[in-house]
Amino acid sequence: MEPNQLDLFSDLPLTPALLTEGLVMSQEALLKWKAQIFDYQQKVRESKPPQQTTYIIPARTLYLLIRGLWV
Repeated sequence: MEPNQLDLFSDLPLTPALLTEGLVMSQEALLKWKAQIFDYQQKVRESKPPQQTTYIIPARTLYLLIRGLWV
């Protein structure tokens, strides 16, 4: 006989799930929500990625900074 995962819990009593009222959204609210998502997606697609800034520190300055000699 093959092992059955459900048999692991066969001694536990079954408890029915509590049913809650389904969420209801008006058509107007749904369309507004979808429009907000669409607008956000368009804005993200059209925006330029942030530019990266590189700070170049001369080796001598870096050496002095590491040694704590930079004043």
